[in-house]
Amino acid sequence: MIGIQARFNVVSLENALTVYGKLKARLKRNGNLIPDNDLFIGSTAIGNGMIMVTGNTKHFKRLEGIQL
Repeated sequence: MIGIQARFNVVSLENALTVYGKLKARLKRNGNLIPDNDLFIGSTAIGNGMIMVTGNTKHFKRLEGIQL
């Protein structure tokens, strides 16, 4: 049997947490918050150098450094 990790790519959340904190502070300071779940998903993409594929550009385009 193939292990679960062999079937999925596991991404680090370490970089995502740093990005999350910085983005949340900036968005809050500007009065332009987005839902925490969207912020965390976007931060994970930014922190791991990934391209975010979404139909929700309304929220994600507010994240500095994200590739949509």
